[in-house]
Amino acid sequence: QMCIIVSIYSGSLTYIISLLQGIKKNPPKKKTYIFINKKIFDLHQDLIRKCKNLIIIKVPEFYTLSYFKIFWIQIVLPLKLKKLKIEKLLSPLNICPLVSNYFKIKTTLILHSNLPWVKFNLMPGNFIKKKIIKYFMQKSLEKCDHIVCVSKTSKEELSKILKPNFRKKIKYLYLSLNEEFYKKKNNHYLKNVKYEQDYILSICSCAKYHNILKLIQSFDVFIKKYNTNLKFYLVLTILDQIYFDEIMSYINKKKLQNKVKIILNLNSRFLFNLYKYSNAYIFSSYSESFGYTSLEAMKMSCPGAISNHSSSKEINGNAALYFNPNYVNDI
Repeated sequence: QMCIIVSIYSGSLTYIISLLQGIKKNPPKKKTYIFINKKIFDLHQDLIRKCKNLIIIKVPEFYTLSYFKIFWIQIVLPLKLKKLKIEKLLSPLNICPLVSNYFKIKTTLILHSNLPWVKFNLMPGNFIKKKIIKYFMQKSLEKCDHIVCVSKTSKEELSKILKPNFRKKIKYLYLSLNEEFYKKKNNHYLKNVKYEQDYILSICSCAKYHNILKLIQSFDVFIKKYNTNLKFYLVLTILDQIYFDEIMSYINKKKLQNKVKIILNLNSRFLFNLYKYSNAYIFSSYSESFGYTSLEAMKMSCPGAISNHSSSKEINGNAALYFNPNYVNDI
């Protein structure tokens, strides 16, 4: 028997939806349990095919909140796995139960971020929260049987972190585009966006490692230097409220309210046309294991300017322009 944990935070929702679609296209041959966030199930239950080997267990929403999530994964989940006599576990979002090996459960961990080791100070949350997250991620890497990174670059970064005897269990597997998203006719337009005007686009979680403030500072310099009517649409999910307040303070101070449009917690169905009509996509992260949105932008023929840090050149190749995210003028 196999178990798959499906949760949600920030940009991982796109990945989870693709995972569910993969399961729908390839129904399991052995009995498989999916522990899934109730909210995701309610919104995307059409993606899960009903078949005799698939059993859905909906997890209450409050278990996705901060410390409750850790409590559920480390205490509640292992007891359920033991009761169900699970043999294999896929944990697709950075952390797995640390006691899995005591229950003789083979665990595969998907690691989407090396942030706790390469840019710890830029992680969202207070110092204690960041330390707790790093601890459980570190221990998860040590306790699991297989580690799958999402790029060769992130695998190489991780290999420097882990002890030599753990390195042999690391592999990498690229993320892929959700082709179904692009096949369907998309008529979802935001009422407060003028698609006919010139604008650039950036989509990311609001956290310091995404370097949003410096990106807006660069935009401010750019529009003044070239006297352009270009707009900037910034689609965000807030992970760091203090950093978001700092960004809004800068926008107000520089009177950029009519130039920079912040769009919060946007449903993914609206992204199609935001990409489609954008003049360019810009992504300024200091640390990224893959950078999924840059791939989506390319799929919509939207030219990209991307930070030259981490895995960006590996993923985007010669299809993008690159800049040093440390310098406003370079951006």
